[in-house]
Amino acid sequence: MKVKLFLKFLCLIYRSDRRGLYELSLSWSGFDNNSVEKGSFIDIAFSGDNNSIPEVLNLSIEFKGLKYNTFNFSIHIDKNKFKGLKEVYAVNRTMEIDGQKITFEKVIIYPTRIALYIHYDPLNSKKILGYPDIGIVDEKGDIFGQISNGVSGTRKDDNNIILYFQSNYFKKPKELYVAFSKVKAIGKDKAEVIIDLKNKMILKKPDEKLKLNDIVYNKNDIQLTFTLEKIDNTNNLYSPFYSEFEDSSMKKYHFLGEEIHGGREGKVEEVLIRIPNVSYDNPIKLKIIDYPNFIGGKEVKVRVK
Repeated sequence: MKVKLFLKFLCLIYRSDRRGLYELSLSWSGFDNNSVEKGSFIDIAFSGDNNSIPEVLNLSIEFKGLKYNTFNFSIHIDKNKFKGLKEVYAVNRTMEIDGQKITFEKVIIYPTRIALYIHYDPLNSKKILGYPDIGIVDEKGDIFGQISNGVSGTRKDDNNIILYFQSNYFKKPKELYVAFSKVKAIGKDKAEVIIDLKNKMILKKPDEKLKLNDIVYNKNDIQLTFTLEKIDNTNNLYSPFYSEFEDSSMKKYHFLGEEIHGGREGKVEEVLIRIPNVSYDNPIKLKIIDYPNFIGGKEVKVRVK
């Protein structure tokens, strides 16, 4: 008999003085869906300078599904080993794409990754959601793509983000460019979805590509099923909603889970979210963080060095 075990875990990261760390991002690899053993990893990325990295990193990981489920350990960091191992290039180039101002501030090249700092004009009418085909290109045309098996970016706030790419630190290219052609963006007035749970209907949504199919009340959760029509016709799946949401009283809640399934010919996907089955001040509001809506379309190249 084959048994599949799926573990949920909570990871806490803190300094030796028990203070939390706020200038980091965390990601982890998924578990295999078949019976083959698979190693998994947790990727921790700091977005600050060396002063924000502690000498001792303490981790407390709680696994749900194991008898002895809490593991505590410390990692000692020798910052002298990577001191000075970075190249900083000031870019400070502002591009205007369909009326949206995007400033590429700087690029920092580390041995393990490239960090691209981007600032959005607060007066932009659209919320920038991402860059499907962005990459770092050298003078030979070699492309260093965005990291996909770890932390791919850090959002410091709505107008400042950092994107991470594969590193070319040891190749020492003569020229470097940021290159892309498409930008995912949505009007700031359309970047939310309002759902009437009682009457099982959407009161506000970005457009007709998003549909609410069903709302099911279970014992411990409420399951909402959506379909999302994609216009880019790719195998990429969208995770449209931010995991934190609020009700009409502005009380904050979090998803219990989310599933995304591909649909017919890659043109439609199904998004299933589970939220706590509690008494909400109806309706609830979900934030859009990813959506099949694009601006631009022409190739853009920004010189880094």
